[in-house]
Amino acid sequence: MAITWYQAAEEHCALPFIQISDCHLKAEPGAEHLGVQPYAYLQQILAQCRHMPHQGLIITGDIREDHTDAPYQLLYDLLHDWPQPVFCLAGNHDDATWLAQICRGGAFRQELGIQLAGWRLCLLDTSIDAQDASMLVPQQNRGAGVLPAQRAAVLQRQLAVAAEQGDAAWIFCHHHPLRLGQFIDIAPQLDAPRLWSLLAQAPHCQGVAHGHCHQAYQRQVNPTTLLQLWQRAQDAAWSDAYLVTAEAALSPLYAPSVQLMAEHAELTHTAYGAEAMPQQDQHHVQHTHAQHAYTQAPIVQIVGAPASCVQFLPTHDWQWHDRGPQACFWWFLPKQPARWQFVAFGQATMLDDTKLDIARPQ
Repeated sequence: MAITWYQAAEEHCALPFIQISDCHLKAEPGAEHLGVQPYAYLQQILAQCRHMPHQGLIITGDIREDHTDAPYQLLYDLLHDWPQPVFCLAGNHDDATWLAQICRGGAFRQELGIQLAGWRLCLLDTSIDAQDASMLVPQQNRGAGVLPAQRAAVLQRQLAVAAEQGDAAWIFCHHHPLRLGQFIDIAPQLDAPRLWSLLAQAPHCQGVAHGHCHQAYQRQVNPTTLLQLWQRAQDAAWSDAYLVTAEAALSPLYAPSVQLMAEHAELTHTAYGAEAMPQQDQHHVQHTHAQHAYTQAPIVQIVGAPASCVQFLPTHDWQWHDRGPQACFWWFLPKQPARWQFVAFGQATMLDDTKLDIARPQ
């Protein structure tokens, strides 16, 4: 009888990591953002997770909403005595320097890599600092993501270390590595070709988890196919709108269900991986645009984490919905694919996924 992934997790004592993203805290704990109190929502997540067995917290950016350092002090006060390590990445609303200065010591860790049995988790800063901002052209959004050569070199070295050790790798960052064809694309990853070029050379890197989009979703893409698509678009002078449509056809989005975790409840044995997608689409990316004779390469999973505050709807204009505080749980087992579970905390009223303009797994 084949062993299930959850049984394997228990045998390897593989506890989950908890990814929290897009807190959007303000200087005052009681302040509201888009109709909710972000600090109270974050407190609710932390209250239910503090005594839950896990390996650590990974916070993937947009900790603050305003432009003060007060939200970082609030975060420090909440997490400095956390029972497991806490890793923080900056988002487009953050100041990476202030974040690193305030959220240090205690449970906070500054490493850019997490070594596990059979896995290396790479923590990638995609935020724009003052030097990066000075290099942007006027039409580029200051909320966009970047991957400067120096950070790319650090990531490349981490991926090389994982390969040398025979480990799989997974990347956590803030910005989405591939556009969604939605409102959030006003602030994309500007250096996406550089990132995907690295991934094309690192077949052991199984995926990228990010925040920024305030939306729980997953998709998969062949890095080499994507790079060839971009080259074809450049050679044929495709319009940007046409290219976005082609990217969406190459790598469709799916929105797995979000598990509701009521207070004092336990997480069930359900978690997602590539197999959560419809069977006919699990290798869709390998066959899309086959008439262009694109080469095949290992598949990279892209997983968007829900926000701890409000969720964005998958629309071309900015719309949001209060679905309660949410997070994402991650399991990394030796010699097995990564698993994840989107989780909502408390007695939140869930929006019916059938109303979303995203295909759902059957």
